[in-house]
Amino acid sequence: MPSITGLDMSFSGVKTAFNNIVRHGMEMDPGFVERELPHLCASLQQCIIDIVLRKVQKAGRSLGITQVALSGGVSANRALRVQLGDLARREGWMAHIPPFAYCTDNGAMVAMAGHFLYQAGRFAALSTVPHPR
Repeated sequence: MPSITGLDMSFSGVKTAFNNIVRHGMEMDPGFVERELPHLCASLQQCIIDIVLRKVQKAGRSLGITQVALSGGVSANRALRVQLGDLARREGWMAHIPPFAYCTDNGAMVAMAGHFLYQAGRFAALSTVPHPR
């Protein structure tokens, strides 16, 4: 488990460890990934969820949070939804977890915004510099 201080998160160590497990497994057995794919996916998913929930719990306790919300594309992850709800109940928080219909990735929203701007004839010059905020 990565030990990043504070409330920041990093998954680079997790990705490196996972990559090493896969490479080693494939060296020992070329069919490793095909045979173990469900286990590899479930293990990686749970490791990431554990990190996220540990930080959410730390934030809640240190900042006195009484409500938590899940949003964006990640909010469609069933395991995260269930485990965040369980954590919220244990901590006495209100959890706001959207229905699946509202669990979309921002990419779709940006694409639709671009579509409507295109239809309206609003274009930017190729020299335009983006300002994300």
